[in-house]
Parts: sequence; C-alpha cells; structure tokens
Amino acid sequence: MFDHIVAILFGIVFPVMAVSSGDVDDTILEQLPPKKHLFYTNALTLVIGALIVITSWNFAHRPWEDMGFRPPQISTSVLILIVTILLIYGIDIFYGLMNSESQKQKIKQLSYMIPMNWNEFKPFVLMSAAAGICEEIIYRGFLVTYMYNIIPFSEYSGYLGAAIPAVSFAISHINQGFWSVIKIFLIGVLLGLIYLESGSLWIVICLHVAIDIISGMVTVLSKNTWED
Repeated sequence: MFDHIVAILFGIVFPVMAVSSGDVDDTILEQLPPKKHLFYTNALTLVIGALIVITSWNFAHRPWEDMGFRPPQISTSVLILIVTILLIYGIDIFYGLMNSESQKQKIKQLSYMIPMNWNEFKPFVLMSAAAGICEEIIYRGFLVTYMYNIIPFSEYSGYLGAAIPAVSFAISHINQGFWSVIKIFLIGVLLGLIYLESGSLWIVICLHVAIDIISGMVTVLSKNTWED
C-alpha cells in the first residue's frame, strides 16, 4: 500500500505540480534569494525525496539489490544504450554551440536556475550530484522497478517499465522548456533500459551526474565566450 502512495506521489503529484507552477515572471525573479541557496534547497529536497523512497523500500523488507544497489552487469546492449545517450547529449551540445543566438535566449530564460559563472557552478555541482543520485533512486530504482512489477508480463514490459517513469521524470523538468522535456524523456527511457539491462543503479547514477555537471560547465563556458 505504501508503495502505491509513493508511486502516485512521484509519478503523478509532483509532475502535475511542476506543470501547474507556470512560468517564473520578473517580479518573482527579483525576490529570489542568491542562486546558491536555490541549489542547496533543491539538493535537500531531492535527498528528502530519495529518503522517502528508501524508507518505503525498507518498510517492505525488500533486498537492496532489487533496487539496483549491486555491481552492474555489462553487456553489449548496455554499452549500446550508453553510447546512444552520449550521442544524443553530444548532438544537443553541438547544436547549441552552432546556434548561439538560440542558445543565448535559452540560457537567458533559465538564468535563474542554472550557473552563470564559476562561483555559482560550485554549489551547482552539489545539486547535480544530489540530482544524479536521488533522481535515479526515485525514478529508476523505485518507479521503474514498481512499474515493471505491476505491468502484466509481456515482451514489452521492460520498455513500458522504463518509459512510464520517464514521462513523469520529463514532465517534472517542464520549467526547462518543451524541447528539453522531449530530450529528457528520451534520456529517461534510455536510463531506465540501462538500469533494467545492467540490474544496477551505478551506471545510470554516474551518467546522470556527469550529464548535469557538464551541462553547467557548457553553460558557463558558453556565456564566458560570448562576453569575450
């Protein structure tokens, strides 16, 4: 029963809240505290979310290995999925660099929630680590496993188990824009498949943390280049 409540919370309630929050206007932006506090608060929120999931798992006396806390099984399919994620992300970065005006506009719109200089990048790294660890525990370790187990067994169970949590994962990032949601959904599906194929959280955590940190680095480097 507790599992269903947690699944509804992270799979439905939080994404709906993200959609209903709307855009951040200039009046709100002027009232925001220093960005480092936003990064620290987001990191703490993610940790609390992961602790809720871990508490639910522990309450049911399930083995931690079933959540993915075990060494990964490396196979050809896992390697192909990893390369696919890296290609998608690499193409996205390349496209942004080749379309500097579009990238400038995007960075300006998201400036309240992304690092704009190296001082802001430091606390952003902490938030990136928290996001990579905690979101993978929530969306892959818990929700993918949850969906995989409640979907009637078929040849598509794994795909649906990876895709449905990826929808919630992507919608929760709606504040980053429509195309970012599409990209995050694709990456979320691939992360879910890597988790299922490898049987472990470690690969997806490392990929997620690396993607978030590199995103912040690219933003700061791009902004510095435009200002030179």
